[in-house]
Amino acid sequence: MNAKASLRWTHVFAVFVLIGLTGFLRFHSWYEPPPVGDEKVHAAYVDWVLKNGFGNYPELLTQYGVIQDGSIEPILPPTRFCFVALGVGVCKIRGGDSIGALRVVSKLASLGIVALGIALGFLLGGRQAALLSGLFLAVSPLQLHCARIGFVDVLFGLTVLTALVGLVLLYTSAERFGCAVLLVSLPAIVLTKESAVFVLPALVGAVMLGQPTPNRRADRLFLIAIVGGALGTSLLMLVLFGGVDRFVDAVLATAVRLPNSEYSMTYQSGPWFRYLVDYMLVSPILFVAFVWAFGYLSDSKDAPRMLMVFLIASYVPMVLIKGGTNLRFALTWEPALVVLLATALVRRLGSTRWATSGALWIGVVIAAMALGHFFSFFPSARPYDLVTLSLLRIVGIYRGDYTYDH
Repeated sequence: MNAKASLRWTHVFAVFVLIGLTGFLRFHSWYEPPPVGDEKVHAAYVDWVLKNGFGNYPELLTQYGVIQDGSIEPILPPTRFCFVALGVGVCKIRGGDSIGALRVVSKLASLGIVALGIALGFLLGGRQAALLSGLFLAVSPLQLHCARIGFVDVLFGLTVLTALVGLVLLYTSAERFGCAVLLVSLPAIVLTKESAVFVLPALVGAVMLGQPTPNRRADRLFLIAIVGGALGTSLLMLVLFGGVDRFVDAVLATAVRLPNSEYSMTYQSGPWFRYLVDYMLVSPILFVAFVWAFGYLSDSKDAPRMLMVFLIASYVPMVLIKGGTNLRFALTWEPALVVLLATALVRRLGSTRWATSGALWIGVVIAAMALGHFFSFFPSARPYDLVTLSLLRIVGIYRGDYTYDH
């Protein structure tokens, strides 16, 4: 076996080790907070489908409309079909309660994020960047916590990352395959969470402002993916919900009541930099590394600008929503940030043998510090929702009470 082949098998083995580490860190029960709030709403939808079947899903939307019309507080709509459907599937396969099933979905989605993060790192930065991307995502405190709870945001992050992989494939190496990935991922984004309204324009902006070189063929395929995704989504809405208008009405019924939510206004409001502060509290070492990587790549002529444009274009509108700021929403951005960091590390140290080893060892140190930070705070504090007040309690800055952590 030649050295090149040996190196390839070494990297394949390392990928399997990373996937194994990812699964162990997520499925091992160091702590598991009791379910409250949104998690119970999703579980109620799973239970309804288990009892009534997917064929009656439009009726679920009708019942939701009646309940929401009689409520001042916003209630999460059953339009998050992908999350509910996967929860039903897990329930039928493994049994158990719906809360447990949704938490399994979160764990598997986080596992998928690591796998696709490795793929995106490979596409943009090569083998070393792929391994570093997988390592950082495997030990990310944000991923490790949210994967333990039935948050839709983990699955939503996976659908968005899938679209980013499709976008990079479309404009770098495999145009048709990238188009096919987009055709699948775009409807999944819409049918997983309402934040698609921010993500989809950001993906278009990434193509318009961030593509490395003009590529008319790729542009045509991207347009086909957008149109095909829109038609496919509309067809699914017709079958699942009884029409696009019913889907939109359900989403708007929740959105217009957001200012009435005491929880959102109290714990999910703040200035534009709140995401930055919260992430720094959860994972200070990764935060500092992300800032360095973004600054380093911003001066590079061949930087992965599609990712950078996507991050900026999706971040700006999301921070403008009053009552819509929560660190778990950053699961949409973290995989792209991790890939940027891995790419920057590999490029900064060069491609020599010693430089490559140096980049990997620096990555291991960063990952060890991130994982150590997670174990220092999360298993003992056992938080639920990662809002600023909860995070300040974990690090010891705030000594008061936060009801949802109990």
